[in-house]
Amino acid sequence: MAEKKILIDDKRIYFSGVFNLKKLFAEINQAIVERGYKSVEKKSEDVITPTGRQIYLELRPMKDFESDFAGMVKIRVKMYDVKEKAMEIDGINQKLEYGNVLIIIDAWTTIWT
Repeated sequence: MAEKKILIDDKRIYFSGVFNLKKLFAEINQAIVERGYKSVEKKSEDVITPTGRQIYLELRPMKDFESDFAGMVKIRVKMYDVKEKAMEIDGINQKLEYGNVLIIIDAWTTIWT
């Protein structure tokens, strides 16, 4: 029998503007690894629409603290109307993305008895 305790429930982070898609995903993965979690990609979807790309990524990082105690995080990244934009930053031309980003985080622990 397993007992779950919710630690974070539907924490939402919104952003609208210019961002670097590769760096965003790299930062998320780095944060997962730095905390000792094993990252598991549950679902990934990229759809091109007339208004821009619609990107969905669901990660399920997991960490075993002890043989009967584990922590799990569910990270959902939803991006809407994502388009590429060439910009000059510090005199260097870069391809960046702009659009709407929603990151939803849930976390819980599980104890097996």
